Amino acid sequence: MSFQGDQRGFIFSLDATLAMLVVMIVMAGVARAAGPEQTYGQHGSLRLERYANDALEVIQLTGALDNIVTFVKHRDNAKAENLARTELRKILPAEVQFKLVVGSENNPRLAVYPSDTGKRAKWNKAWDNTTERATATRMSILSPSGRPFRVLVWIDDALDNAFVDEVTRCTGWEVTKTSDETFFRNEILRWDTAVTPNERYYKAVFIPDAQRDFSAETESGLVMFSLYIGRLVVGGDTMWNDASRDDVWWFWEVLGVDYKYIGRPPQDKRHTGMHIIDDTHPITASPYRVCYRVDYAGEDYYLYVYRPPLLVSTQILAQWDNGNTAGVDPLPWRGIIFRRKYVEGELGRVGTGVLFNMRMAQSAMGADVGKEDWVTLARRAIYWEGETWQFEPVTLYVWRGEEAS
Repeated sequence: MSFQGDQRGFIFSLDATLAMLVVMIVMAGVARAAGPEQTYGQHGSLRLERYANDALEVIQLTGALDNIVTFVKHRDNAKAENLARTELRKILPAEVQFKLVVGSENNPRLAVYPSDTGKRAKWNKAWDNTTERATATRMSILSPSGRPFRVLVWIDDALDNAFVDEVTRCTGWEVTKTSDETFFRNEILRWDTAVTPNERYYKAVFIPDAQRDFSAETESGLVMFSLYIGRLVVGGDTMWNDASRDDVWWFWEVLGVDYKYIGRPPQDKRHTGMHIIDDTHPITASPYRVCYRVDYAGEDYYLYVYRPPLLVSTQILAQWDNGNTAGVDPLPWRGIIFRRKYVEGELGRVGTGVLFNMRMAQSAMGADVGKEDWVTLARRAIYWEGETWQFEPVTLYVWRGEEAS
């Protein structure tokens, strides 16, 4: 077949190409005429949203947001305002203004603009007049009284430290960690001098795995705390290290243990898990159920024989898989012991105690076995239900505009 002399297809293609060229020229003209405005219309709002979210994320990751909320909790709004203004002004472009609100918009605990409160009325007017703004929000924990939930923690090593970080992450608690016994002893019964009338500074004391013999003075402070102030949570070898000392026997009993029956059973590598036996208590309630098994990595760690005393009101929340050992204790080995608020004949005592018969940090962080369960159980044990805590928003609004003058 010959195509010579037959150019109909070629002539049609040339016409189509010329038509497309005309269309492209027209479209380019339209794009040029509306370019900057169209680009802003498509991307301006999204960019503002990114400014808001990125700025709030940065001050959260750097710890500035926690410090701002802490100042608000302590009713030191001047420091909170100065810190928020300084950090946000460093992050956001000069043409982007902001309003940071801690608490609800209708009843904020704190509202911060880019310059001081002397220009509050002008900033309020600028805020009311802006037609385009973006918002980012994070949640913080504040008590109805404005006071934080403070926890004092004893740590021995890097595993303890990592475990405590996991337990307290995203809780909003104020955590003081130390391995200095003098400092620890002085902090246990500390007063909150910012409160009138005075209250104790800490709501809970957590000793995840103390590998030492505390002094009698330190343990006396822990006894007072557990009886009259808040919740004492102890795990690991803490009790065993003091088992031979008659001068601090009360330390065992405030944790629900009769000091005359503390023992160390023979090493048994079968104890690879612990069973929940009481799912009605807040520490071991849903999603846990009776017979739920918590995995334990510490097959080389000793467990102990603990027997609750007769006069102290206690609950056994969990026990170990391997049960009893002939000649050691006729009852199963207790895993979690909770001492309730009141001791018989002493109705004025409001503190509580929790004893974990295991090395939680080593199991959770050393071998990563049962980590989520150990973190959850420890967190629930520490949290003291003496106050009702609530979540409140921290909101950042941003908009484009001139600074109020």
